[in-house]
Amino acid sequence: MIICFECLAGTKKTLDDLVSAGGYEDYGDVIAAAVANQALLHEKVGVRRSLVIPNSSESAKPNVTQTPSSELVAAPGVARTDASSSSGRSESRLLVPDVFALNGLSESGPQPADLPDDAWVFGQEVPISRWLFGQYNKLLPAKASCRALARLLTSAPDGLSLSVVAVQIAEAASHLGDYLAELDRISGVSRDEALATAFPKTGEGGDKSRLRFASQFVAWTNGQGQLSGLLMGLKLINRTGHKEPRVKLTDAGWKFGLLRNPVLDVDRSRRASKLSEEECTLLLEHIATSVPVEDFAYQAVLKGIEQGAKTPESLDDYLVRTVPKSSEELTKEFVATQRSGVVSRMIDLGMIARVREGVRVSYALSDRARAYLIRRSRK
Repeated sequence: MIICFECLAGTKKTLDDLVSAGGYEDYGDVIAAAVANQALLHEKVGVRRSLVIPNSSESAKPNVTQTPSSELVAAPGVARTDASSSSGRSESRLLVPDVFALNGLSESGPQPADLPDDAWVFGQEVPISRWLFGQYNKLLPAKASCRALARLLTSAPDGLSLSVVAVQIAEAASHLGDYLAELDRISGVSRDEALATAFPKTGEGGDKSRLRFASQFVAWTNGQGQLSGLLMGLKLINRTGHKEPRVKLTDAGWKFGLLRNPVLDVDRSRRASKLSEEECTLLLEHIATSVPVEDFAYQAVLKGIEQGAKTPESLDDYLVRTVPKSSEELTKEFVATQRSGVVSRMIDLGMIARVREGVRVSYALSDRARAYLIRRSRK
C-alpha cells in the first residue's frame, strides 16, 4: 500500500533525524511505529480519556527508590544541570539513577516468580502475528528494567504493584535516557550503535515516551488482567497471585538483572557493546529452553538470511512465504515491523550484524547465530 501526504519541512527533518538516530530502517518504519504508538495510547487510555505520568521537569531528581539522592551513581565526565558541588556552585553532571546500579544487590534474592504459562511449545510453528510485538526492539531497556525491578523487590519481596512500579521505572529511565543520549553525542556513534534508542526522555514532550517505555519495557495489564510487554514476552517477569496486579522477576529475570552490564556498570570512557557476553549467553539459553515464540522467530530469520534473504525487503518476502499464516491478513507494514523488531533484538544479542552500503542495508550472520542454528537443528 502507498499513502501520499503533505509533509512540512519540519516534519521531514524530524523523519530524517529519527532514521539517522538508528532503530528504523527507513521512513516507512518510522511512520508505522508512530501509528502503532498512537494506537497504543488510545488502547491504554481507553474510556478514562486521560493518563498521567509525572513530568520530569517537575522534579530535579528521579524519585524511584527510598534511597537518598546522594546515592545516585555518577557517570564519569558527563554533565547534568541539577547537581551541585560542595562549594555550593552549580555543577553540571549527568547521573545513572541508583535504581539501575548493581551495588547492594545479592544473588540470593526474593523467591522468584514461576514462568508464565505459554500457548506454544517448542517445534510448533508460530505465525508472524503471534511473534513478540515488533516495537519491543531493544534489549538494553529490558536489562535496565530487570535491574530496577531487582532493586525494588529487595524491599518488597512479595511483589511490586504494577500501576506504581511501571511509572517509577519509566521516570527513572528518562533520566537514564538523557545520560545515554549524552554518551552517544560525545562518542559520535553511528545510528546503529546508539545507546539511547527506545529510552524515554525528560522534560517537555517526554510524557508519551515514558508511557511507551512503561507499557513496552516494564509491563502493562489489560482488562482481563493479562500482562504484556517485552519482559513478559521473554518470561523475565510474571504476575503474582494477588488480586491487584503485582509483578516479580522470574529466576531468569533475576539472574539477567544481576549480571554486570557494560553500559550500566562500566566506566563509559570507552565504547562497549550494549550487553555482555554473559548476558547474551544467559538470554539465549533461556530463550532456547523456555520461550518457544522467540526461539521460532530467531530460527525463521536465521534460516532466511542463510538462504540468501539478506535485505529487509527480501527477508520480509521470505517470511511471508515460509512462515505459516494466521487467519488475519497481514499488511506489508506489519510484517516489516515484526521483522525489524526481532532482527534488532538479535543484533543486540550479537547474532546478526547490520551492514550499510550507502542507503542499502543487508544482514550478516555471526558465529553465535550459526551455533544457535546448529544447536536447534539437533533438538
